Amino acid sequence: MVTDPNSTNAVHERSRLKPSDFAFFKQGSWIALTLLVIVLAPTFWRLSDWQFHRLESRRESNAAVLSATKHSPVPLESALSNTSGLADWTPVFVRGSWAQGTAMARKHWRDDIMGFWAVSRLVTAQGNLPVVRGWLPTTKSAATTPQDPGLPSRKDVVIDGWLVTQEVGTTPPDMPGGQITRVNAESLMNAIATPPLNLRSDVMLVVDHARTPRSNYASGTGLFDITPPDLGDGPHHSYAWQWRAFIVLILVGWARLVLTEAREQQRPSH
Repeated sequence: MVTDPNSTNAVHERSRLKPSDFAFFKQGSWIALTLLVIVLAPTFWRLSDWQFHRLESRRESNAAVLSATKHSPVPLESALSNTSGLADWTPVFVRGSWAQGTAMARKHWRDDIMGFWAVSRLVTAQGNLPVVRGWLPTTKSAATTPQDPGLPSRKDVVIDGWLVTQEVGTTPPDMPGGQITRVNAESLMNAIATPPLNLRSDVMLVVDHARTPRSNYASGTGLFDITPPDLGDGPHHSYAWQWRAFIVLILVGWARLVLTEAREQQRPSH
């Protein structure tokens, strides 16, 4: 008895996949594709874990900043003597006198606008302290150094602000005059003609404009305030789940390709 290849029984038999239907896995292209999936899936999982780790670190950092900013300002010497560790954005106040010379730190943002931080040096009993006095927008181009509103004429001032770890990195030697890319002791001493002795190399002060009289940090107008950083989670949570979604996509896509090819192997050749 000859079975009609279009009969219900014949179609049912073809719907059952057999090991021989997967013989195409021996082909080089399928071996390469399968190996690629085997490599990509765990790699994407590690990238997802990395984003979750970054999210956890950010939340810990945000909690430390939030805890620090809730306190009332303490004397600078008291904050620096804290043996349990200094949290960024710790409110402090300090008395000192301004040293001549200001550097403009480029590529610093305020809201969605890129501009410069005006960085000067305050001579204090704890050493010469780098101080971010405020922010200035980029007027023409990053190669044009903005005009500093000027330092106060008073020699004895009290500044309220946040104590922050200095930025890491070096300023390239081809910067326009008076500009730096990272706020730290090395960059400041290279940018300002007369570098002071005993310039602190660990922390800097960001002026709290709400607490400090303008006459203490700027003689004139043009400096905008600098606020503590955004304490949101950032994009890490969505990125982490995005990597896991990619894993599902590549596994489902690979499985569909395999089943499609296996069904193709069942079709009778003419």
